[in-house]
Parts: sequence; C-alpha cells; structure tokens
Amino acid sequence: MSDGGNGGEGGVVVLVDDAGAAGGGQGGEGGGATPDWMGSLPDDLKADPTLARYADVEKLARGALDLKRQASSRIVKPDEGADDATWGAFYNQLGRPETPDKYEIPLPEGADTKLADDFRPLAHKLGLTASQAKGVVEFNNQFVAGQLADLERSSQAELDAFRKSTPDYDAKLPQVKEFVKSLGVDPALASELDLKMGTGNLMKFFFSLADRAGEHRRLDGETPNLQVDANAGATLDTKMLDAGWREKVKIKGSPEHQEYQRLLGAAQKAAVKGS
Repeated sequence: MSDGGNGGEGGVVVLVDDAGAAGGGQGGEGGGATPDWMGSLPDDLKADPTLARYADVEKLARGALDLKRQASSRIVKPDEGADDATWGAFYNQLGRPETPDKYEIPLPEGADTKLADDFRPLAHKLGLTASQAKGVVEFNNQFVAGQLADLERSSQAELDAFRKSTPDYDAKLPQVKEFVKSLGVDPALASELDLKMGTGNLMKFFFSLADRAGEHRRLDGETPNLQVDANAGATLDTKMLDAGWREKVKIKGSPEHQEYQRLLGAAQKAAVKGS
C-alpha cells in the first residue's frame, strides 16, 4: 500500500532496468555500425550493444551522469526480513509522517475520538502516508454512515408496520411512554435496545409489557405500582361513545376488554389520588 503512488508526498520511485534505459535518446546509431570511439575498448566491450547506443564519448558520459542521478533518487523496497529501522526509513522516504500525531483523522460529529487515537499508531506502523490514512478513515466513515442509514430505514419500516397493525396506536402511545417512564428505564439503555432490537420490535415489547402490566395483578393481589394516568377517565368516556368498541369490550380477553379494564383501573386510581 505504501510502495507506489506517493510521489506527491515523498521521493519518486524510479525503476532503472539498464544503462540504455537511463540514457535513452543518447544513441545515434540505432543498432547500426559500431561507433568509432568503441574501437579503443577491450575486445569484450567492443561488442556490447548497450555501449553501442552512444554515438560518442560525450553522450556516454552524459548517460552515466543521468544514470547516477536517477539511482540516487531511487527508493529500494527492503526485503521482507528487514528490521523495523530499515522499514521505517523506507516508509519515511515514501512520505510517512514523522510521528503518529501528525495524521489528520476526520471523524463524524459527536464520534468517539478513541478510534482516531487507536488508529494513528497503527497507520504509522504500517507506513501509511497522511493521505492514505485519511482516505482509509473517510471510507470507513462513509461505510458506517451507510449502515446506520439502512438500519434507521429498516427500523422506521418496522415501526410503521407495527403502527398500522396496532389498534389505537396513537392513543396508546402516551400511556406506554408514561409506563416506560414509571419503570425508570435509563434512556441510554433504551437507545441501546433500539439499536439492537430495532425501533419496531422495541415498541412491540413496550406495548406488550404495558398491556400485561395493566391487565394482570400481582400474586399478592395488588395492582402494579404504575404512574397514575390522569386522563384515563376522559379516554374511557370517549371510547364508550363508540358502540362497536363497547360490543368488543364484552368479549373477555379481547384487546378492547383488556384496554377497558386498564383504563377503568387507572381512572379509579386517579380518582382516589385526587380525593
């Protein structure tokens, strides 16, 4: 990851395969007759095709200097068994920041800074340049944001489905909220449950719990010690105006019967408390 594409942040990696590549454009013969200057060379060099690329000694000298300059700017990747100091020098040549604290780690607003604090030493150890480290973090931020958006959409769809399938959802919601509040549920715990269960499933759980608490008595015969619903009497009066609802109340065990019992009990408790 760190051995390419970093010319803007450190030394340029130059690959030199032979003297001819370094001195390209210096030759004049193009593979034709051997240049005259090569006649004074030993026999083993006279037939060298690399030297034959240079038309005269001046071009040979300039090619040698070009090769030296290129070799001095070349960054050689260490062997896999090289020690940490050797790898560190290599990463520094490629543009790695001097120390981990030099990395700029962008985080979403409100995010825990522990991610950045833990990632900086790792990025430095791996030899990442500043732009590489920033790119990795930005990709992670976008990926996590997409996951959270998908989760939110899924939770909202579950909640919408539950709302449609639950009679008098909007009327019951304030009562359920008061019930949950009376249980002393920590908001942080509720948020964690929301993430793990989904909003729809969490609301199903709370609605079910509230219904059961309202319709069942404890073993000692006392009703659960829930917060008094001061509006229970008015809510019950409104519902009793609905002939269809009154008929369903007569069916023991029906949701309407359970709701009637709960509202009646809550209205009675509110009356006792207000007296």
